[in-house]
Amino acid sequence: MSWAAHVLPRRCATATALGAPVTLPPYSIVWNTTTTTNGAHTLTAQAVDLSGNPGTSAGVSVTVSNASPVPVLTSHAPASVTAGAAGFTLTVTGSGFVPGSTVRWDGAARTTTFSSATQLTAAIPAADRWPISDTLAYHDWHFGGNGDVASFMSALGAFDMFAIEKYNKPWNALSPVEQDTLLQTASTTAPGNRPSFPGAPPATTGKTTIGDHFNNLKGWIAGAYFSSEKGARELGWDGNVFHTELPGCAHPDGHA
Repeated sequence: MSWAAHVLPRRCATATALGAPVTLPPYSIVWNTTTTTNGAHTLTAQAVDLSGNPGTSAGVSVTVSNASPVPVLTSHAPASVTAGAAGFTLTVTGSGFVPGSTVRWDGAARTTTFSSATQLTAAIPAADRWPISDTLAYHDWHFGGNGDVASFMSALGAFDMFAIEKYNKPWNALSPVEQDTLLQTASTTAPGNRPSFPGAPPATTGKTTIGDHFNNLKGWIAGAYFSSEKGARELGWDGNVFHTELPGCAHPDGHA
């Protein structure tokens, strides 16, 4: 009589079956560890005789140590959300995801569920959705005024041309080292024409230089960052959007 009618390899402590029952010798199975989280796991084998009576082997400890692939993000859904509304589930699609992959929102890890090597979902709480209506608008996106899109686009074009002149390829085709080299050059180039942002250095030659364009972009980027919730909190904002009086300016004449 054959006692081993079939053998079912299992992974403890969750007792997860690693495949279908094996009914023929040599009773082996291929285990693809890339779908398993890294760490210690216990393997057992369960044999069942022809009458259906099971028997389970002693456990064998196995440590899984998968190399983490480089994740690639191709899309996310929803593409946009309404500021200030309730939390939502973000679905991230790409490649190279593993069970331990984590979705980060503004640099902070969020509760992430591994769906597959090409999809993750993350719970984004309502607190992460910056209430735009409660912020001060730093940029007015029009040609002219404090938020001069023309100068912004001109600065981007200047850096593209700067990259082509130095490396014969556009900015987004440069390596990080090449980009750093050009940024260092731009940041130390004397200004020639006062760019349109507060605090710009005085004009020297009257001709716009890459240093002017660097300072222009720096002003935009700094303004955008400190207009965000993360930047505002770095400056000391505590989440309060209503003040009965201007903080630090309590005088009897009131506030016009």
